[in-house]
Amino acid sequence: MLSLLLACPAEICQEIFSYLDGGKNGDLAQLSQVSKDFRELVLPTLFRCIKLRPGHELVFGDGGPLSSVRPYVRHFYLDRSAGEYGDETNAGRVESIRRSTEHFDSYPSITHIDVSWGFMVAWNARNNLYKALWARISALPNLKSLRLVGYSPSPDCRPGYTRDYNSLYRCCTSKSKDFLGKEFIDDAELTNEHISYPRHLQEVHFSAFLELPWNSNTSSRYFVIGNSAETLKKIVFSGQHLRLIGQGGGPITLIFPNVVELCIGIWGGSRYSEWHALAWFAKSCPNVQKLLFRTLHNTWSFEGPLDNGDLVYDELISMRKLKEVIVPWPVKFSLGDAHLYLGIKAATRYKRRELAGVIRCLARAGLNDLEKVTFERRLRWPVDEYKKITKTCKITRGTETGLKLSWTKLHQSILRPDLFRCGEGKVRVVVSTDGEENGADSGDDIDENPANIRFYEPDTGNI
Repeated sequence: MLSLLLACPAEICQEIFSYLDGGKNGDLAQLSQVSKDFRELVLPTLFRCIKLRPGHELVFGDGGPLSSVRPYVRHFYLDRSAGEYGDETNAGRVESIRRSTEHFDSYPSITHIDVSWGFMVAWNARNNLYKALWARISALPNLKSLRLVGYSPSPDCRPGYTRDYNSLYRCCTSKSKDFLGKEFIDDAELTNEHISYPRHLQEVHFSAFLELPWNSNTSSRYFVIGNSAETLKKIVFSGQHLRLIGQGGGPITLIFPNVVELCIGIWGGSRYSEWHALAWFAKSCPNVQKLLFRTLHNTWSFEGPLDNGDLVYDELISMRKLKEVIVPWPVKFSLGDAHLYLGIKAATRYKRRELAGVIRCLARAGLNDLEKVTFERRLRWPVDEYKKITKTCKITRGTETGLKLSWTKLHQSILRPDLFRCGEGKVRVVVSTDGEENGADSGDDIDENPANIRFYEPDTGNI
């Protein structure tokens, strides 16, 4: 059997190996120990994803034992461990990061890179480090996908007691000085004119503080995709803080015409920031076909859009080519007395008839390609903040009858921490609500007022 595998073309072998476990003690590692021939055959797949650290340049560098696998590396990780191998000073961490990224040009086949900015370097050096790293990342000729992880507070939240940049610069090695640059870089210089952001990206994932630039002349610390406006096809954002900058009262001019898939997950933000972010992406990505917009709050009543008399989800009208949508379940507040214990008016979710009205209004507003809309929400009395209730409507169009809405059963699923996937095998039917759009589904959970949880919603915290 093994001899037949050795006789297969290299392309077929790599396809087979891609389905095997590539962990430290996984199937690929064990197969590489069978013989020298198998080791040479397995190495390109075994090292298709690597995390470089100081000292690895000797292993993967010219003449090193693994120099032959460099053309096969596709996925590269750069995280805080890159700065943990120097001494416990800022200068030592900078030197460690420099060494970890020094030989990027030796990996021309890298198509995806994961970057985490938690390098534990003083604030007064982070802008210089940021610019230096982007210069090296942007030099990768085949980079198509980028994932940014990390949190960077706004400038007014940064600690003011760190040493000045010149003090840190004098402690660096000569190579680190060349890496960072002699002159301190302030926030005003973090623009496309001063930083070499990547070009030709097709997919980007953000999990960080994000500033949304209003026009193409405005850059920001984590919004690095302006140079890839014409090539991007998918944008994913999950984070806690969003901020619009450089508004100026004019129209949004930074457009991504080829983005067809958009995923936005926000937790702990305000309604203002969440729905303005959705409006920004809707105008910047007018040709999106698949949209996921998810919010997480301590209480269910703050997750969906408010019914204030206007069209619910009018932000989506800008995306005329939408086919599949996943959005929070709309909420409305009663006009009666304020809630006795919460200090707010009682909230109720949309019933199925009202959900159908939302879909029909969007279709009349120009979303003629809608095929499936999913509304999701948390349980009214959640034990686990990751649990979601979803209800999906499938839309068909006829020449005589107009829209026909077919509703699925109500389901409960458990989200994974990344906010965008539901745990497989953990979906169960909660209530069967098949039938016409004006059926009896109230939009609320079965046990509306369980014992001892009648007047409050538990604070389960954020992710």
